[in-house]
Amino acid sequence: MNWSLKLLKVKGIDIKVHLTFVLILIWAAYRWSVSTGEGMQGAVFGIVATLLLFLSVTLHELGHSLQAQKFGVKVRDITLMPMRGLAQMEEIPEDPNKELRIAIAGPLVNFGIAALLIGIGALLDARALLSIEELQASLGSVSWSGLLAYLTSTNIILGLFNLIPAFPMDGGRVLRALLARKMDHAKATRIAAQIGQGLALLMGLWGFMSGSWTLVLIAIFVWMGAGQESQEAQVKH
Repeated sequence: MNWSLKLLKVKGIDIKVHLTFVLILIWAAYRWSVSTGEGMQGAVFGIVATLLLFLSVTLHELGHSLQAQKFGVKVRDITLMPMRGLAQMEEIPEDPNKELRIAIAGPLVNFGIAALLIGIGALLDARALLSIEELQASLGSVSWSGLLAYLTSTNIILGLFNLIPAFPMDGGRVLRALLARKMDHAKATRIAAQIGQGLALLMGLWGFMSGSWTLVLIAIFVWMGAGQESQEAQVKH
C-alpha cells in the first residue's frame, strides 16, 4: 500500500504528503486548543499554523532539491511526514563544493522566509516583531501577530537547528564537505558520522532529561542515519 498522496509537482519533483501527517494536525489542534483556552478557534489556528510551518519545511527541501538539480542530480520526490520533510535524491555528489551548496541551501531558505516575514511585519507595523519582549508575549496567542511571531521564530529555529553539525543533518553534511576538502570522501564521512552520533547521544540525553520526546526521536534518527551512511560510504570506497 502506498501511504503517500501526491499534492503537486514543482520542477519535475513530486510533492507528497504521508498519510500519517494527519497525526501532527490532530496534535496541533489539541495542543493549541488546550494551551490557549480558545477551544475550536484555537484548534483551527493550530492547524493553520502547522500547515504554514510545513509549507516552510517544503520550501526548505525544495531549496536542497533545486540546488541538487543544478548539478544534474535527479530528485524523485519530497514527502512530508509528521516529524520532517524528506527529499529523495538519487545520490549526493562527492564533490565537496557541490555538497556544501546543496546542504546550505535549505537553511538559507528558512532564514530568507524569516527575513521576508520580518519585512511584512514592519510594513504592517506588527508589534510582535518589534522587540524580543513583544515576540515572546505574542508567541502562543491566537492572533495575526501570534501567527507572524510563530512562523518567524520557527523558521529561524529550523535554519539554526539544521546547521548543527550532526551528520546526516544539513550541518553534518556541511561538515563532511569541509572535511572532504582535506581528505578522501570515505574518511570524511566516517569522521562526520562519529561527530554526528556523539551529538545525537547528547541530544537524546538532553531530550530524556527535559522530557522532550521529540528531541529523543530526532536523536535516534540522527544516530541511525549517521551509522547507515557511514557504512554505505565505506562499502562504496
